[in-house]
Amino acid sequence: MKLGNTRGAGLPRDSARRPRSADGFSLVEVMMGSSVLTLVLAGCFIGIGQAMVISENMKNSNFAAQVLDAEMESLRSKTWDEISEIRESSTFRPTRYFETVNLRDWSCERTITEPSDNLKEIKLDNAKLRQVNFLTVDRT
Repeated sequence: MKLGNTRGAGLPRDSARRPRSADGFSLVEVMMGSSVLTLVLAGCFIGIGQAMVISENMKNSNFAAQVLDAEMESLRSKTWDEISEIRESSTFRPTRYFETVNLRDWSCERTITEPSDNLKEIKLDNAKLRQVNFLTVDRT
């Protein structure tokens, strides 16, 4: 009695010919792949969240710079007498700019010094957003 080839005995003929790599992934391989994918996605979401916070801060900083520039232009358009009426040091909050923006607690320190009788220096300083603008006004 001739037995012949016993390789793959008891298995269907197709499985006897398939290589081991064609069987699929093991549970450990699937779990490791899922873990790596989870870590990568978590990193992406954290990065996106930080980018959104940075973008919001930059938007607010640019807005504050525009507000300070607008206030400087407003001071430039005033006459000497109007500027002389402004108190030397005061805190102001240009409310007309803040109706649509999330900067409700934002304020600015205005300091006016007189180096000479015909000269005034105006400094607008916002410590929270680190914005400083200077203006020198000559009486002539």
